[in-house]
Amino acid sequence: GLGNASILRMARLLRLSRMARMARLFRAMPELLILVKGIAAAMRSVVITLLLLAILIYVFGIAFTQLLAGKQELAEKFGTVVKSMHTLLLNGTLLDGVGDVVKGLHAEHWVYVMVFYLFVLLSALTVMNMLIGVLCEIVSDVAVNEKAKLSMAYVRRMVEEAMEETRKARPVTKADFEAILKNKKALEAFEKANVELKGLAESINVLFKPEEEREFTVHSFGVALYEHCFRQNLIPKGATSSFMFQDRFRMGAQGSRGLIEKALENAMLQVEMERDPSKC
Repeated sequence: GLGNASILRMARLLRLSRMARMARLFRAMPELLILVKGIAAAMRSVVITLLLLAILIYVFGIAFTQLLAGKQELAEKFGTVVKSMHTLLLNGTLLDGVGDVVKGLHAEHWVYVMVFYLFVLLSALTVMNMLIGVLCEIVSDVAVNEKAKLSMAYVRRMVEEAMEETRKARPVTKADFEAILKNKKALEAFEKANVELKGLAESINVLFKPEEEREFTVHSFGVALYEHCFRQNLIPKGATSSFMFQDRFRMGAQGSRGLIEKALENAMLQVEMERDPSKC
């Protein structure tokens, strides 16, 4: 009975794995991620501030214990160092029921009240507010850095997309294709796309006919090259799907045609780097 109950409890704990969905929440709400990172970044400052507060409470705890020794009316709150520290934390720092403590101290002597007010000034009004200020400053810095990172990532993505579109729109000449056929690394790009290199060189006279003045971009030349390779069986059957001709041709942009276009882009890049090494 108890064993089965323990297994059920463990099974329920496995549901905590759903916390992985929090990653989606962080992506949907960047502000929440900024707060979490801010808390993590402020951890050291918070620990140091709390350590300072603990030292302050300890010093005043000893002082109140010595000053109020033998006072039976205040023995419950200041009878020992531990009791004094607890009272100072609860009533002096967190300001919970501070009036009752002040009345009890005033019944003994007004000097005790002034010492207590000094502690409140240092702990509640100085250290605690300083902690809030440190947290605000650090979270603000983290927010600025995160926004800068997001902006940089957005600009980089836009520049990469613009460069990609520019590279696809650049003209491809017969000389460019001849340079590709002479470049070993460029030909390796077509090998990765499963294109037979034996018949690739013959396609230059088909695609760039002397009687036709055709202008190609990287994209349009990739499409034309795919059509020629497909008709001349330069693409092994194993490299494409087993659809009928019209289905394969229609879905070519996602299959072999896409691979050939990518191979052409890589080949053009290799040729450009060979012509101008500064682009490497």
